[in-house]
Amino acid sequence: MKQTPYFPLFASLAATAFVILVGIQFIRPELTDPPVQAEIQAPEEVRTILRHSCYNCHSNETKLSWFDRISPAYWFVTQDVRRARQHVNFSEIGALSPRTQKAVLFDAVNQIQLGAMPLLSYRAVHRDSTITPEQLRVLRNYLEPGGQIPAATNADSEAANQEYVHWIQSYGTARTVEDTVNGVPFHPEYKFWNPVSSTERVENNTIRVVLGNDTAVRAIAEKHTNPWPNGTVIAKVTWREEPQPDGRVVPGTFVQVELMIRDREKYHATAGFGREAFANVLKHAKATKVRLALLYTNREVRLYVDDNGRGFATPGRPHATGGYGLTSMSRRAESLGGKIDVRSHLGRGTRVVARVPLDSRVLRRSA
Repeated sequence: MKQTPYFPLFASLAATAFVILVGIQFIRPELTDPPVQAEIQAPEEVRTILRHSCYNCHSNETKLSWFDRISPAYWFVTQDVRRARQHVNFSEIGALSPRTQKAVLFDAVNQIQLGAMPLLSYRAVHRDSTITPEQLRVLRNYLEPGGQIPAATNADSEAANQEYVHWIQSYGTARTVEDTVNGVPFHPEYKFWNPVSSTERVENNTIRVVLGNDTAVRAIAEKHTNPWPNGTVIAKVTWREEPQPDGRVVPGTFVQVELMIRDREKYHATAGFGREAFANVLKHAKATKVRLALLYTNREVRLYVDDNGRGFATPGRPHATGGYGLTSMSRRAESLGGKIDVRSHLGRGTRVVARVPLDSRVLRRSA
């Protein structure tokens, strides 16, 4: 058989590629599986789905396929697993409260429903990892026990409508709301900003709409959001869900508004954002003054929030009050290994103290 003039060149390139492929197999980034000490607390049917489609990346029980072990694919797999474990690790979140575990799983289910998880690149080579509609239904039924919440009554709808009318008519009315200690001002004009996104929180039956001022909307249109430009103000507005008899879900009574203000100089310690939940205090506490203080000790960070509002008669853990804002704060603190303490007296205001240990893995990761 007569060889082409290029055969020696091809043979040499193939031999070189083979030697390189063999050589890089000895470059093995470390990927260990630490002991499983706090697996997510959920029904076995839920964990079975998670183990099948999520645990290979989001747990300490990674089981790589043979083709995942071949470098250079192994390098990318190792990087993806490390990043996934940092984001959500189902072998560790069992140490958090059941409420926080459900909140983490709720976010994961949303990513699954949007098609973002498992990653498209992962599904392409692991065809059986795709979560089926039936499996997704099992996950959502676990997060929404008892099915849909009852349809709103006429009284509920009328109360929400009256609140909306007052919400619009009160624009421009002076509100006695002082700036926070770190200078975060209230922006009543948020009511007329443009919506940029919305979400449904099935674990607490609320709807959230994210509004942005002109600077924020322009930054989104121009894809200049990393970092956001100075002057960006984002409002996260939350309403209770109001199910309709025909199956539609519309915004009901108002819960709170949370403002995020971008100023990289003024709010340097918080990545350029000043963030406070004003409306929760205005709506429920009827307070005219709110004071915040941030204290660092050698062991923990403490955030104190005091108001001079009407208070309530159920002190102690925030879950007992049923308040959306306090529950959300508690989840965030617990996810960092901390806790929330609430002390309130009727007619004498409320004090909320959030404590987060300085040795929190999340804090170290964020530093």
